[in-house]
Amino acid sequence: MLKLFQIPIVFGVLFSVMALSSCSDPSDKTKPRFDPLIHVWPHDLVALDPDPAVRYGRLNNGMRYAITQNSLPKQEAAIRFWIKAGALHEQDDELGTAHFLEHMAFNGSENIPEGDLVKSLERLGLQFGADSNASVSFSRTMYKLNLPNVDDETVDYALLVLREFSDKLLIETDAVDRERGVVLAEENRSNNAFRKAQRIANAFFYKDHLQIRRPNIGTPESLQTIDADMLRAFYENYYRPERSFLVIAGDFDVDLIEQKIIEVFSNWNSNGSAPAEPDLSAALEKRAVEGRVYNDPKINDSLLMFSSIESTSGAPTEAYQLRRFHEIIATTIVNRRIAKTTLKPDSPIRYGSVAYYVKAQGDQRIARGTPKDKDWHAVIEILQEEIKTALEFGFQKAEYDEVVADLRRAARDASNNMDKRKSTQIADGILGQFSGGRVATSPTKNLEMMDRHITTTEIADIDSAFRRIYANFEPQIWLQGKDYDDVSDQDLVKAFKEVNLRKANPPETREKKEFAYQLFGSAGKIVDRQFREDFEVESLKFDNNVRLNLKKTDFKKDWINIVVNMGEGSYIVPTEERELISLGRSFSWGGFQDHPVSDIKEIFAGKNVNTRLFLNDRFFSFFSALNPEDLEDQLKVWTAMTTAPGYRPEWKIKYDEGRKAYFQTKDSTPGGVARQHVSKIWANDDERFGVLPLKRYLDAQPDAFKAIFQTEFENGAIEIGIVGDYDREQIIAAVAKTFGALPARRPEFLYSSVKNSRVFPEPNRVELFHKGERNQGAIYLAWPFDDKWDFEKMNKFEFIRRILLNRMRETIREDLGISYAPSVGLTYPEHVSGYGYFSTSIKCNPEFFAQYEAAAKSIVADMKTGDITPDEVERVRKPALEKNERSQKENANWVGAVTTAHSRPEILDRRKGTELFLKTLSADDLNKLSQNLFDPNRLHTITITAENKSSE
Repeated sequence: MLKLFQIPIVFGVLFSVMALSSCSDPSDKTKPRFDPLIHVWPHDLVALDPDPAVRYGRLNNGMRYAITQNSLPKQEAAIRFWIKAGALHEQDDELGTAHFLEHMAFNGSENIPEGDLVKSLERLGLQFGADSNASVSFSRTMYKLNLPNVDDETVDYALLVLREFSDKLLIETDAVDRERGVVLAEENRSNNAFRKAQRIANAFFYKDHLQIRRPNIGTPESLQTIDADMLRAFYENYYRPERSFLVIAGDFDVDLIEQKIIEVFSNWNSNGSAPAEPDLSAALEKRAVEGRVYNDPKINDSLLMFSSIESTSGAPTEAYQLRRFHEIIATTIVNRRIAKTTLKPDSPIRYGSVAYYVKAQGDQRIARGTPKDKDWHAVIEILQEEIKTALEFGFQKAEYDEVVADLRRAARDASNNMDKRKSTQIADGILGQFSGGRVATSPTKNLEMMDRHITTTEIADIDSAFRRIYANFEPQIWLQGKDYDDVSDQDLVKAFKEVNLRKANPPETREKKEFAYQLFGSAGKIVDRQFREDFEVESLKFDNNVRLNLKKTDFKKDWINIVVNMGEGSYIVPTEERELISLGRSFSWGGFQDHPVSDIKEIFAGKNVNTRLFLNDRFFSFFSALNPEDLEDQLKVWTAMTTAPGYRPEWKIKYDEGRKAYFQTKDSTPGGVARQHVSKIWANDDERFGVLPLKRYLDAQPDAFKAIFQTEFENGAIEIGIVGDYDREQIIAAVAKTFGALPARRPEFLYSSVKNSRVFPEPNRVELFHKGERNQGAIYLAWPFDDKWDFEKMNKFEFIRRILLNRMRETIREDLGISYAPSVGLTYPEHVSGYGYFSTSIKCNPEFFAQYEAAAKSIVADMKTGDITPDEVERVRKPALEKNERSQKENANWVGAVTTAHSRPEILDRRKGTELFLKTLSADDLNKLSQNLFDPNRLHTITITAENKSSE
């Protein structure tokens, strides 16, 4: 199957696409129905061959597995353990059981005592969260282990862990009660205005279907009543070998891994009769157009139209995929039309899109948009008019060609790099396809299938596909946001029907466009060349002072990472004009003198070309990852952005829209308040690190930005870094014709000579307030230090941060049970003399603030006494060593240092001693340093709680 066909559409903070289901009672214990995810492989049902590099197998007990050898990264492996048990399988009186049980998997089993699992994995080099984690969805539970090496000790322990998860969990009452607080805290953290709106909206769309009654995390009431017996019953009922799938991809001998799987899992047996699956066959009822208005000042404005029609779901045959290919192209073309409309200066909406999902209970047709200035009518008008135009007039060849070019390019890149995929990517792909009932074919077969589809497809097929899926669109219409009290449900219905009666307008005739900027002057000549043998980095200087740094690797075939640093950054903006920094970060919306930014996707269809320009403290930066054959086009676009910027009105318009939307909900959650104020407060109210009043952002003007930065576009230093698999002469020629052809530039960046100042405030306790739920809050504690910046000291500080994080997690989660994820931060900026601080924070019910604060103070007080142990150091050292080794084999982890090989050669130099430092750092080293940290007399505390007035 073509993975490209599974294109997700993001629904923002409101809607998540959920598998529809009927309202049948899952407690029905009738004979289990046939289920391809239990009884057969998806590839048994269709004439599609799975990837031949993957070995599929099934044990006598019914457990299935997939193994594939992959040597990227070398000596590593990715393991995914899938159980067909999720919120779907719970009863009405046990909501949240599947998720609670996943937590208990880390809290003790027959051979792994409670509290030992995470520590043991860290000693093997797995970082908690990044390398060892789990998740629960509506239909499944999945455990993840990323192994930093594949020696027998690590592999055997990983398999032991999963075998323990299978049927050896203890689920003791005391452990359940301790974990209850953690699960409740997780539920509390996400129980905000956005989730409330989502649940009410889903109830409107789906009525009483099962997923409305099955929130993955449960409810506060259900989580209070779940006990050890309920968890154990669910565990024994659904954690069964025939409901499991183990995927392992890595650098190992497949025969050896298969033998280990057989030895470890063959004695896992099912107890009792197999549970019945809920009957999900009932379709959504057909409904007339309905409207629902939901007022809440804490959520963003949005309008969504939803409709379900008869299901076209079927086995993933090639014919089925061809039909989906047509549907995806049709909806993509409509979305591009809508996007062009939203980018016009006079557009009355900020965003819009359509989507079509195939579901067994009824295919879903969705159109959503974001109004501007409360003009919800415009969302309905634009979306429905585009749908009607496509239905009546169809599509144009130029539109089809653009979409197909993009899809095929992605498929071709995937095929070219199939031998350069990471094991994590392969394992996730196999499991993702399987869990969706699809066949995990190879990238090469995917490309071949796409080429067959392209060959047999006519424009009429795309027209027919859209008419089939969007004819007779009679949706349920949801409008949410602030100040819609004067809008009724019937107003939405009336507006839709009025638009639906209008005659459709033909689309604009599409003509092929050429990029206006091809020549930038005579190609630059190289006047200087240096080569660093230690890092195999070549540094070239063109006669206009542009620098090019190259490092050739074989990490990924025909693929490069590139960064272009240009001019001086935000530090040159006067304090009284800090709003221009925010405006500058959306500079790309301004397009070019001869092109709006929306032209670029059309002009460069089928190519990896972007217009992203980033403004940071030091300079402007472009960056991308692409095939070298697209490099010259990408460089032309970036060079044109700096030599012929458009400063078009849509830049300011789109920027203002975004700022207004942000300010509407910025105080809705503790996290939103923290992002505005915490960094600013800990910089002694320096407004460079906080959020300015809305008026200042709206008053920011492109002309003021231009007055400061146009000189940097014209004269600022330029340094380019390229890392990857490329032809050297081709790369040099592309740079010479673009940035190398510009007039002479300033030879050096100026930032390194700038001394930044920052001051930490005096000890204090600051209270901030949010507008969300009363039982939600956040507390932040910081201990400043005055150490001058030093690279080695920074690395030691990072070790101390990780050790503090481990201690906080063990105390807060395992001992106190008040949160799953306390945070520990380290702020220690280079080029800022004598400024830094450690911080720790938690988002939780304010009733736990005192416990958290007392625990944090106690832990750092112990660390000041020099009680860091060698085992704690080792638990941080092993994951750090593995991360460092992995970073040596990834282009993305080299390109930053390579880009500054001339202007900041010390960045490369710092990579030299990292491994030795990590291996030799001792507990004594850290204890000496920590004794001078965490001064209790300098502690600064910030609390965030709900406003006094009712938040209901």
